[in-house]
Amino acid sequence: MAKPTTLAFFPNCVVYLLTFIPLFCSPNKTYAWYNERSKSYYSVVQVSSLLLAPSCNRSANGGQSQREGISLNVFHTSTVTGKAPTLAQIHAHDRSRRKSILLSGSVKPHPHVFKSESNLNRVDLPARSGLPEFELGEYMVTVGLGTPKRDISLIFDTGSHVLWTQCKPCLKCYKQLEPIFDPPASKTFKTVPCSSRRCSQPEGVFGIYTNCSSNSCIFVGSYGDGTFTLGNLAVDKLTLTPSVAVNNYIFGCGHYNGGPNGLAAGIMGLGRAPVSIVSQISPDKYFSYCLPKISSCSSTGHLSFGKPKDISKLKFTPLWTNYPFAIPYIYAINVTGIKVAGKMLPIPESAFRSGIQIIDSGTTATSFLKPIYTVLLTAIRREMQKYPPTKGDNITDTCYNLRKYKTVRLPKVSFYFKGDVEVPIPPFGLFFGENTSQICLAVSSVDPGSGEDPVAFIGNLAQQTLEIGHDVLNARIGFASGGCY
Repeated sequence: MAKPTTLAFFPNCVVYLLTFIPLFCSPNKTYAWYNERSKSYYSVVQVSSLLLAPSCNRSANGGQSQREGISLNVFHTSTVTGKAPTLAQIHAHDRSRRKSILLSGSVKPHPHVFKSESNLNRVDLPARSGLPEFELGEYMVTVGLGTPKRDISLIFDTGSHVLWTQCKPCLKCYKQLEPIFDPPASKTFKTVPCSSRRCSQPEGVFGIYTNCSSNSCIFVGSYGDGTFTLGNLAVDKLTLTPSVAVNNYIFGCGHYNGGPNGLAAGIMGLGRAPVSIVSQISPDKYFSYCLPKISSCSSTGHLSFGKPKDISKLKFTPLWTNYPFAIPYIYAINVTGIKVAGKMLPIPESAFRSGIQIIDSGTTATSFLKPIYTVLLTAIRREMQKYPPTKGDNITDTCYNLRKYKTVRLPKVSFYFKGDVEVPIPPFGLFFGENTSQICLAVSSVDPGSGEDPVAFIGNLAQQTLEIGHDVLNARIGFASGGCY
């Protein structure tokens, strides 16, 4: 006769179950694992923090920053103008910017560059008011020029090389923040003579050409988007901080200028060419910057020259210098991976090797080659599916209507660069918008299959609040979070 099944083991099972059920059923612990994951892989942010419109309207707050050494305050143009660019303007600006940088490697003069026998009173340049989109999405610093010094606010630009400013007398000038620089009023101003090697020997500065007229070196800054400046190549005293000034600084003194048609007096080139400010003032050829958050006036950025005592917090990736574009003078780096919400995206290594990525202070949105962009886009849409989509444009095709939301949960995204350098991108560097009804992904696609050059950009939105160190001498770029005050 079969023995009945004993229930002797049940008390042990009950004790076991009663021990572990609370871990799953307790209201405080049921989703503890999920909440921890959410905390680690997502950010909850104010929707207003994704807007391009500044939260204040202020005058240029240039001058010395609170950091040690040679350091300038950095501010966004929109915090001065009080105007935010539209998505269409940003895309137009970025297209022009891309064209300008790609054409900068050309050794052929711009079609409007004058002939050698021309002078400042006889130039063949387009009669245009400039390109208003040039200043959209740009950052500025303020320096002093001349003796006594006169403040000028300049767009700082890692994609070009020469510092130039508008100068009197104006054959053609545009409105700027401060009075236009007047050379005769400076005791230390001198034009560069034709006999100078700076005039007779090209420096290899892309887009910049020099020539002679009346024994004075004529300077032409010509950009691929049509922006130009023409005047004298000159030297004068450049004051960076109350205690730091550079005598005989070489710059372009523009008397005939078309764009930027806005508030900046000119451009401060931070490229790697011999005539750039990095080469002229920094013996160790090191500079760093932090771009402040566009939508906040409480965030203060900086542009600093000289290597700090401690750079241990920065993780460095090498510059890419073996590509058949003008890489020796721009900042190109190797992207090796992208992580979204804690997961590395399944992008083959060959996709990253098929093009280059330029990190640029003047480009607004980030772009990737189409095979990379497609995988990233799929991941972002999957993470954002709870939010109502809305129409974008022909470039920005992933937008959301967040008008009814005060906060939004965004996936954390990191870019990886060669050397296993992970750079977390702030949420306001990944999404942007003119208003809460249209918040869009701040990433676009570059399609080599349609004839585009395989060159993409890390834009300044993605760089906001990061400390970014450019070690030009050692051909590397470093990244760290929390670089702005």
